[in-house]
Amino acid sequence: MRAMGSGEHAGRAAAQFLKDASDIMPDKEDVRLKKLHARDPIKRKSGLHPDKVCNHLQQIIFPYTVSIRKSEPALKKALSEVEHTRDNDLPSLYAKDPHQLIKVHEVENMILVAEMFLRASLERKETRSDHYREDYPEMNNGRWLRWINIAKAPGGKMRLFSEQIPVESYPFKPEIKKEG
Repeated sequence: MRAMGSGEHAGRAAAQFLKDASDIMPDKEDVRLKKLHARDPIKRKSGLHPDKVCNHLQQIIFPYTVSIRKSEPALKKALSEVEHTRDNDLPSLYAKDPHQLIKVHEVENMILVAEMFLRASLERKETRSDHYREDYPEMNNGRWLRWINIAKAPGGKMRLFSEQIPVESYPFKPEIKKEG
């Protein structure tokens, strides 16, 4: 439910941004390359079935020590496995028909989201709401009352940075203890 709520919020914010933005013209070469990339898996004669990679990804992300009671060693191991899947399995995905092509792109997005989830979980060194870090069991508003943002950096890498939450704009203010 949280993902659905944040997805709706992000969609509305994106729509508002585009409504307020000046005319945006996509780069024609970028569009051409994206179209080619989107069709690559259906052009292959063989490769990995998207269901196989999806199941493998679920085996990486779903264990208790990765998705519920997180710890740095488990998160780092899972991230390494997701990166390996991204770098080695993703380029080999194969679609025999348009239905499987949709599955290929779903798996591609699942890998991206899994990597973002793991990197953000590693970055937040505290426990907050449903994010429980076994190695950081306490909430720390003094350091971590922040949003963790992810942006695309040069070379397609992920860049994580945090941003102070504007608590002054909320009716209920959290208690912030000074670190000592």
